[in-house]
Amino acid sequence: MRGAWPRCARPGRWCRSESRGLRVVLVLAKRLKQGAGALALCAMQPHVREVFDISGFLAILTVVDTRQEAVAKVA
Repeated sequence: MRGAWPRCARPGRWCRSESRGLRVVLVLAKRLKQGAGALALCAMQPHVREVFDISGFLAILTVVDTRQEAVAKVA
């Protein structure tokens, strides 16, 4: 997980959320954190944000409204 690659994701562009997709996000966030990295999610559609909220992910992940905010969080 090393290297210069964006660590911001825009789940607002995802058409749906599945448990498999949620697991991928959680594993990615965990691996980045272990390697002193960070992950910020931004621009979530309301239905996607609701899934993240119900699953408890909003409490453990960084979720912001804009890409600029996400980039600032992981910089």
